[in-house]
Amino acid sequence: MHSRHPSPESLHPPGFEMHEQRDERGAVRLSLSGELDLAVADSVRSRLHELARAHATVILDLSDLQFIDSTGLQLLIINFNDATHNGWQLRIDPH
Repeated sequence: MHSRHPSPESLHPPGFEMHEQRDERGAVRLSLSGELDLAVADSVRSRLHELARAHATVILDLSDLQFIDSTGLQLLIINFNDATHNGWQLRIDPH
């Protein structure tokens, strides 16, 4: 199942995409492409927050990102810390 979250693509800056797919075990694979920066951080943060509330297992695929600014890095660090302390799993796909 593929879906885009949290909003239609037209609300993201050109070149940024966020795709979501569930695997056979129910883990959510969130694939980001383009630039993870201040312009898109709120939409990514919002989706991760929804998944955290559901205690989901989230696998981030960052392989198609061309750029991550300090806001994007902060977003990742905060969510990894949150996952560690609040009963959900967040990991980066190493491939």
